[in-house]
Formats: sequence, C-alpha cells, structure tokens
Amino acid sequence: ADERSIMTYLLQYFHAFSGSQKAELAGKRISKLLAGLRSNEELRHDYETRAQQWLAWAAHKTDELNSTKFDNSLEGAKRDLEELKSFQSTEKPEKAAQKLAIEGVFNNLQVKLRNAKRSPYVPPVGAAPANLEGSWDTLQKAERVREQAIRDEIAKQQKMEELYKRFMEKQAKLKAW
Repeated sequence: ADERSIMTYLLQYFHAFSGSQKAELAGKRISKLLAGLRSNEELRHDYETRAQQWLAWAAHKTDELNSTKFDNSLEGAKRDLEELKSFQSTEKPEKAAQKLAIEGVFNNLQVKLRNAKRSPYVPPVGAAPANLEGSWDTLQKAERVREQAIRDEIAKQQKMEELYKRFMEKQAKLKAW
C-alpha cells in the first residue's frame, strides 16, 4: 500500500507541475503579446508626435521662405542670402535626417504589424509619409524661389548703387563746372 500511495502522490505532483507549466507558458505568451502591443503603441505615438512636429516646422519654415520682404539695401540682401545659406548648411540637413528617421519609425511599425499578421497602421489625416514628402517638396520649392528672389534683390541693389555712384559723379562734375 505504501508504494501505491507514493505513486499516487507522485502522480498528483506531476499533474500539478504540468498544469503550472501550461499556465506559465500561457502567461509568457500573453506577456509577449502585451509587450508587442505596447511597443507598437509606443511606435505609433512616437511617429505621430514627431511627424506633427516636423510638419509644423516645415509649414512655418515654408511661410518664412515665401516672404519677399527685403530691407531695401545691399547689405540686407547679402545678410538674407547668408541666412539662407546657413539654413541650407545646418538646419535643412538636420531636418532631412529627422524626416528620414520619422519615415523609418513608420516603416518599422508597418513591418512589425505585418510580421504579427495585424492590419497596417493608418496615420492620422495629414501626417502620412506622403504628407511629409509633399511638405518637403513645397519647402524645397520655396527655398529655390527665395534664393532667386534674394539674388535678384542683390542684383537690383548693386545696380542701384552703381546708378547712385554715377549720379554722384555727375553731380560732382556739375558742381565743379
């Protein structure tokens, strides 16, 4: 009888541990699923936040570049050109890198969702990668137009300075005469 009772106890322990392993495995699977969902939600939030910030910057900078106000001096026009060159060499490359990073987050999220057999992420209206690209194209066009306007203003101011010099020379000759 002792052998049977020992076998019964061993069998009960086996079933108890077997059931706990199944529960542990189910817990690990649920934990992994929740971690994946949390990660995807963090990527969504990161994408939306960064995309909205970048789009706001692009809209502001495009408006700034579309301005054709000049202070009507050669020095002012040259200063405007230097500011544009500074933008092109510092701020623009940083924002281009940010745009690529934002698109990378979007693509990473889409790949993770596809691999998990989930429906693809649809960004909010106005914050899709196509909107980022469209804003970038608009910004570049505004940049080219601004640069041409500044160069035209410089040429105009140089011509006006030349005309002023000629006028002053003629005035000096008239006074001397």
